[in-house]
Amino acid sequence: MSFIHSPDIAFDEIKLRMKNEEGLMKFGVDFLDEATEGILSNDLILVGARSGAGKTQFCCNVAWSNVQSGRKVHYIALEAEYAEIERRIKYGIFSELYFSRHKGNEHQVSFKNWMLGRLSVTLANLEAEAAEIFKTKSQGLHTYYKQEAFDVKRFIETVMSCARDTDLIIVDHVHYFDFDDANENRAIKEIAMAARDLAIHQGKPMILVGHIRKSDRNSTDKVPGMEEFHGSSDLFKIATKAITIAPGDNYTRDGKAETFMRIVKDRFDGSLQRHMASLVYDIRKGTYEQNYKLGPEKQKRSEEFREYSPSDIPRWVRSLRTVRGDHDRIPQGAAGRSAPLPNHARFTRGFHEKD
Repeated sequence: MSFIHSPDIAFDEIKLRMKNEEGLMKFGVDFLDEATEGILSNDLILVGARSGAGKTQFCCNVAWSNVQSGRKVHYIALEAEYAEIERRIKYGIFSELYFSRHKGNEHQVSFKNWMLGRLSVTLANLEAEAAEIFKTKSQGLHTYYKQEAFDVKRFIETVMSCARDTDLIIVDHVHYFDFDDANENRAIKEIAMAARDLAIHQGKPMILVGHIRKSDRNSTDKVPGMEEFHGSSDLFKIATKAITIAPGDNYTRDGKAETFMRIVKDRFDGSLQRHMASLVYDIRKGTYEQNYKLGPEKQKRSEEFREYSPSDIPRWVRSLRTVRGDHDRIPQGAAGRSAPLPNHARFTRGFHEKD
């Protein structure tokens, strides 16, 4: 490659920038979509969380959100058992149908009961309806399950085989590669470099899921920072965006769980690192509720979530524009939505279900 003469692209680069808006995809999570504007065509996005914090479910939700919008998503599931991604998404459809029609939970609808087939007879009509919806709307979803050694070479071959016919590639996750190199950090660096080259040259965004190191006894942060990604620091350095997720200590009896999220890197807006979001994850449905709370990133696990005052809310936030009438509701905002948000005082201590 030779040098380009910069004045020659003074006008051409404008057309290239305008294409970014056309190819923009969404996470399907209000906080991320409002803060980052979504997924750009050459993004390499790193998602990190400790075991059990919901990394795979998060990726399933991102995939499903984009597939329903007519996008093609290729999901490389290196940790999951066969058909797990499809099952997670199908259960989301099933539970959404159920809870939209039943005020209570008399059939004890949960992912575990659904997985064990305990609802397949009593709610057979709902099972069939969910299956039909999934079949109709999942035409753009393709999954790859690990059946043999999966190293960097196989990774490149797999991505290249779908690069022309996809809009988004999800790799779940990077620490389940088979490393030829005894030095894991060096091997992860090689994976990161290959992923970045593929995202740039193919013009297709990629989400890489990774582990977070075990908690440092001296760390009291609610959500892991950028330095806590397991393995080579090059994995973080080479990403255009990096997101960390952590479960809270609280949930309600109806399965609403507190979850914290941070954008610890954004190539185009470094100020996003200063914030932390408190979201409500519906365990029974496997989805995040639309609205969220926002506060500063420096918060301790032992403390209640500190929310911004209305005057401190950043301009990019659309869901929290107006002053709250009380602590139990998000007010009507620019997005035109209003939805209940559980008060922390009503939470009871508990834990997330399986990742």
